[in-house]
Amino acid sequence: MRYNPDKPGEIQVHCKNHNCPNSKEKGGWFTPKKGQLSKRIEAIENPGGYGESNFYCSDECKNSCPLYRSRSMKSLLNRKLIYTQEEINLWRKQVLNQDNHQCQRCGSKENLHCHHIIPGKINSIFTLDPDNGIVLCKDCHYSYGHKEECSTIKLANMIC
Repeated sequence: MRYNPDKPGEIQVHCKNHNCPNSKEKGGWFTPKKGQLSKRIEAIENPGGYGESNFYCSDECKNSCPLYRSRSMKSLLNRKLIYTQEEINLWRKQVLNQDNHQCQRCGSKENLHCHHIIPGKINSIFTLDPDNGIVLCKDCHYSYGHKEECSTIKLANMIC
């Protein structure tokens, strides 16, 4: 999300469909309609849908997006579900592609890891969302991505 550089005060977002020219993967932006913003806020505050918390620039993009109404989106609503290896592999592939297969801290293209920005232990609804991933090399992953304040014990004891 950003402010439109040509129209101050206007918000722009990426289309969630990775094949769309307005997607993050393609470097595109679009201005969401007021109704889209309202639906996004409602979906985030009251999870229970199948992809309505994402922005799509058109109904065509929404209906052709593999994440919209997919099993992956449905499974995000149940924290006790364990994601399949296939789902994790798809998430990893999407994160690597969106970050051009290179560490976003140091630029390395070796020993790459995909790191969840918001850990699943804090909020599992974003576990399979590629926008919740960042590519880091092994060294940056453990120095940047897993600091002491993000230890498993501390995360497990957090009350959200």
